[in-house]
Amino acid sequence: MRHTLSVLALALVLSATPLSAYAGTGDPHFHEPTVGECHAYDYAGMIKASDTTPAVDCATSHTGKVVAVWQLPAAWDWATLTDKQLLSMVTNKCLPAWDAMLGVNALARVLTPYGTTVFKPTKAERAAGARWLRCDVFLYRGKQVAPLPYDVSPMVPSPLPKTLRRCLTTSFAWTNCTKPHVYKATGSFNLKKQSSYPTDQQVRRQATRACPALVTTRAYAWHAPRTYEWAHGMRATVCYSKTGA
Repeated sequence: MRHTLSVLALALVLSATPLSAYAGTGDPHFHEPTVGECHAYDYAGMIKASDTTPAVDCATSHTGKVVAVWQLPAAWDWATLTDKQLLSMVTNKCLPAWDAMLGVNALARVLTPYGTTVFKPTKAERAAGARWLRCDVFLYRGKQVAPLPYDVSPMVPSPLPKTLRRCLTTSFAWTNCTKPHVYKATGSFNLKKQSSYPTDQQVRRQATRACPALVTTRAYAWHAPRTYEWAHGMRATVCYSKTGA
């Protein structure tokens, strides 16, 4: 019996909140965050469009770390910025920094519940002219975020401890394997290179060939890269062994 994952928590969080109409004519660096600073937000804060929590001492408990900050291209503004444009910047600016912070190789990174989230300035900051976007790394724990256990690169040690092994809850949310779960990431493989994003059928064909050697149960699942990850060059696909009802 084989299962595919039709629903998964997104590693990239993009708010559905409409973009502000404030284009801003003031300081584009107004309240701009700094790469390397740390924040202590909860899950509800992580999925918001803007983060208003103050930076905290990275030596204390924190749930997010800024890995990239960049400015909107001169020809773009908040009033007309589309999700497609934002996603292209995430692909080109955020994911490379996220990769570098986590370290190791892609086949190891995808076995963890680390995610990335993007914050834009608040409405007031945009009105003051702010044009920056910020990318954080955080750690999923189901419908919570966990304190980051490591503060410097590589954030993914080898061998991978149980506290950083990706597992799935009954709702297919990512968590670490010390928490209740029904699937456990036990292996990964690279999809074949091709010019266009693979169809579900193409992924299924490759997964059903590769995963049996990477799982420990007859029932298993897999998770392929999403379109923006594919555009970044990611081909690593996770195979999950079933661990509970």
